[in-house]
Amino acid sequence: RLLISKQIDLWEKNLEAFHVDLFRNKCYLCALTNDQDLPNSKDLLSQASPTTKAALHKLAAFTPCSFYTFIAARRRID
Repeated sequence: RLLISKQIDLWEKNLEAFHVDLFRNKCYLCALTNDQDLPNSKDLLSQASPTTKAALHKLAAFTPCSFYTFIAARRRID
């Protein structure tokens, strides 16, 4: 049971990191193509897991930038 819980937690972390990277790459693509329609940050923030949302709400900083920073810091720790 503990092993399954750890696997789910790892899957959620990897999925969050994927969505952050996807959003970042969409922003780069918009900059390179001079596209005026930037990706919607609400789509990114909706992908945060409940534990990540709780941690960022404690800091009163639930923004795409803080979400990216949180994921990057977690990558450094892991």
